[in-house]
Amino acid sequence: MDTNRISLRSERELGAILSDGFTFLKENIKPIFRILYKTALLPFLLLLVAVGITSTYGSGGSGVILILEDGNILAGLSIVLMLVAGLAYNLLTASAIWEFMKVYGRDVHEVDEKQVVRQTFKNAAKLLGFSFLAFIILVLGFMLFVFPGIYFSVPLYVGAVAMIMENRNLSAGISRGFDLIKGQWWVTFGTILVIFIILGIISFTFQIPMYAYLMLKNLVFSEEGGGLMVAGKDVIWVVISVLTNAITYLLYIVHMVFAGLVYFDLDEQKSSTGLFDEIEKLEKANE
Repeated sequence: MDTNRISLRSERELGAILSDGFTFLKENIKPIFRILYKTALLPFLLLLVAVGITSTYGSGGSGVILILEDGNILAGLSIVLMLVAGLAYNLLTASAIWEFMKVYGRDVHEVDEKQVVRQTFKNAAKLLGFSFLAFIILVLGFMLFVFPGIYFSVPLYVGAVAMIMENRNLSAGISRGFDLIKGQWWVTFGTILVIFIILGIISFTFQIPMYAYLMLKNLVFSEEGGGLMVAGKDVIWVVISVLTNAITYLLYIVHMVFAGLVYFDLDEQKSSTGLFDEIEKLEKANE
């Protein structure tokens, strides 16, 4: 067994979650991408196609509004495609990453990728139901003076991971989420918030060329007496938009790894599973 493997089942501070998350991805990038290739590639490509179409019909950043005003059927369908493909991509990616981490966390010599792929599709269906139920809970929570919605978002975030990691059903997953964050709500909320901020900054950094090109083109267009440019089939804009969105979607993989490590941290604090595993290994080694 590889002695350099990362022990997923351990308590971690925020810094360790971030550093171990990137290290885990670096060391397992090939098997993870092979699994995603077999599960999430199609919705990923469909997302990029939809982005390309909406960018073509709205090169000034107001694509959806322009499409609705023009009544273009193809472009209108691309919006529907973007929503459906985006949902499928998120569900399959989260399912694949968490299933891989679950198997990896058992300290197996080699992850059975075929089994992970099969389980990914089963888990994605469960995550779809969980997402629908979580959406209803959050809507009701935000309707009740906002704060309940913020409070519920933390156990639901953790509960989704717990449902996959522990093979639980929807209600048990939600219940497990509340159990894991009991006494740890503020710390978990802060960790999740920082993760969103960091990934948001990284995503925005990659979007800078897109906005720079748009500002430059609007400047040139306005100097030529054309006012503000808001539409037009600009190949350069479409390519930049597709590439930028592709990077943003790929960052979702990183996010799901971080979410998995947040779960392992909370689970270890509650059950000390990783500690008991290490003790058992030492006992076997001394026999």
